[in-house]
Parts: sequence; structure tokens; C-alpha cells
Amino acid sequence: MALHPFDPITDAEMRITSKLVKDQYKDGEKPHFVTIDRLDPPKKDMVKYLDAEKKGLTTPHINRTTFAYFYLGEVFYKALVNTTYKHVITIEKLPKGVVGPLLPEDVMEIEEYIMTHPIIDY
Repeated sequence: MALHPFDPITDAEMRITSKLVKDQYKDGEKPHFVTIDRLDPPKKDMVKYLDAEKKGLTTPHINRTTFAYFYLGEVFYKALVNTTYKHVITIEKLPKGVVGPLLPEDVMEIEEYIMTHPIIDY
């Protein structure tokens, strides 16, 4: 059975997304993922889908798309991946100064760095 466009991201979609993004950087630094999730389909497509679903008609096909936020070193990126056809739509370098979501282990590392910095005296 096909996934509903509003179904949560699946484990398989997460693996597909991370693999396809990692494959773009085989020779260099590995991406440090902070978020991978499902992207909502365009509203105009969902209106048609939900209308057909409500009327008991065949629903139109809507590709499943995911987004991933990740770091390469200190540079922050966003990728869009079509998980239906398994291809990267785009990878965009985000502007300097943009800080993405932090993982708990990242916060712990930052906290340790701050607390051991010479300027901090407690």
C-alpha cells in the first residue's frame, strides 16, 4: 500500500536520504546530519489529493520528498531528496551565520569547550 502524503517519514526514507546525500561527498568530509524529515507536498497538490480521497476516487500520485540539514565542517547545508525516485533534488549551502538545530552531544561538546576556555573562571 502506498504511503499517504502526510504519513510520517519512514526509516527507509531516512536511510535513502542520508545515503544519497553522503554519496555526493564520497571523497571529502562526511556530512554530520542534524535533521532529516518529510517535506509537506505543495498545497495545490494536496487539495486535489484530499478531494479525490474524500470522494472515494483514485488519488493522484504525489512524490515523497524529504529534507536534510547537515554540516560539512562548519558549513551548514540543506538538501531536498525525492525518495520516491531516489534522487537528490538540490543541496544548498546556507548563508554564513545560519545555525541549525543542535543534537544533545553537540550541545555537550560546546558546553565543555566553553567551560574549559581560559576566559571562564568559576
